[in-house]
Amino acid sequence: TGALTGGGVAVEDKGEYWRFIGIVTNNSNGNTSLSVSIYPAAGVYAGADSVTATGSNVIFGAQLEAGAFVTSYIPTTSASATRAVDIAAMTGTNFSSWFNTTQGSFFYIAYVPYLIPLTYPRIFSCSNAAYSSYFYSYVNGSGTMRVGTDAGEQSGVVAVTSLQRVKVACTYSSTGIKICVNGNTVYSAAYTSTYSLLDKLTIGQSTLFGSNSLSNSITKITYYPTVLTDSQMQALTT
Repeated sequence: TGALTGGGVAVEDKGEYWRFIGIVTNNSNGNTSLSVSIYPAAGVYAGADSVTATGSNVIFGAQLEAGAFVTSYIPTTSASATRAVDIAAMTGTNFSSWFNTTQGSFFYIAYVPYLIPLTYPRIFSCSNAAYSSYFYSYVNGSGTMRVGTDAGEQSGVVAVTSLQRVKVACTYSSTGIKICVNGNTVYSAAYTSTYSLLDKLTIGQSTLFGSNSLSNSITKITYYPTVLTDSQMQALTT
C-alpha cells in the first residue's frame, strides 16, 4: 500500500538479452495498485508490432516482486513460483584439486546489487567448516569493493554504485592480500590466513554471513594458482 514514488531504472546487458529493471519506493500515501506499461518505440497507435519491424520490442519474462532489492529471474507460467536462493558451492576434491594453499588470485566480473547500508553481499568466499580461516571478496553497502581474510580486510577504495558492472582482481599470499577495481590503483594489506585449512568455495554468499547474499549477477569468475602482478591486475580489470 502507499503511493509509489522515486526509485530508479537500469538496463543490464546479459549477453543473449537485455534485462530492464525499474525500482519504486513506497511513501505510504494510500495507493493500493501498481501498473507497469511497455510501449513500442514507434508509438502506441503506430500499428502492429513484429520482431523485424524497426523500433519494435520483443518482451518476455515480466516479473514483479516486493522487497528491498531485485532477485534473479524466476520463470513462471499461470501461477506464482518461488525458488531457492542462488548459491553455488564447491567442496572436497572439487575444491582442493585446484586451490593453491600458498598463494592465488581471483578475477571476476559482477554487477553491484542495490546498495543498502550495513549489508555486505559476498561475491565469493573460501573457508573451512568452522569458518575460523577464510578469504573472501564482497560489496560493502557503503559503496566499495573489498577483499579480506579472518585477520582483516582491504578496500578497493574506488566508489561503486548500485547496478554498476565491475571488474575486480584480488590476491592472497603469505605476505598479504591485494585488490584492484576497474583498472585503478592496486591496494594491499598485510593480512593473511591459514590457507591450508580452507576446503570450500561459496559463490554469491558466505558460510558465516548467510543473510548477505549477492542478489545480482556474476558473469565471470576466474582463478589463478599464483599471485598476479599489479600490472596484470590492472590489465585484467580495465
